[in-house]
Amino acid sequence: MRLLQSDVFRLYGVSDVLNEEEEYPLESFGNDAFNEDIDAGGIDEALNGLADVTYGNGSRWFEITDDMYDGKGKVCIEINDDDRLEVRDLTDKVDTDSERSRFYILADAQLSEYCWVVAEPKGTVYSG
Repeated sequence: MRLLQSDVFRLYGVSDVLNEEEEYPLESFGNDAFNEDIDAGGIDEALNGLADVTYGNGSRWFEITDDMYDGKGKVCIEINDDDRLEVRDLTDKVDTDSERSRFYILADAQLSEYCWVVAEPKGTVYSG
């Protein structure tokens, strides 16, 4: 018998208010459908649903990768030749393990509103 391994995550919103430790705490979502542990392969689908519920038609999400940091305190996301989203980098101030967690930005269709979302690891599940 061969065991299959899959990583499990949970999505959280990031508060826009600092706590006593000068960190942005993680928050559960108002819609309980997004407050469940999910397999790593289900993150994209969950983010699609969360973006749609949060910002409606045309909304999108972006995973923050190392090449998006500008070194001046901003995250720069190249959408296409004409559009670029620049947001303040919060990754080091979020109350989570920034080395193990995954960071995302959800944005409306016009890129005028956005929010941070964190996929926090919850462990590994083995099945066989």
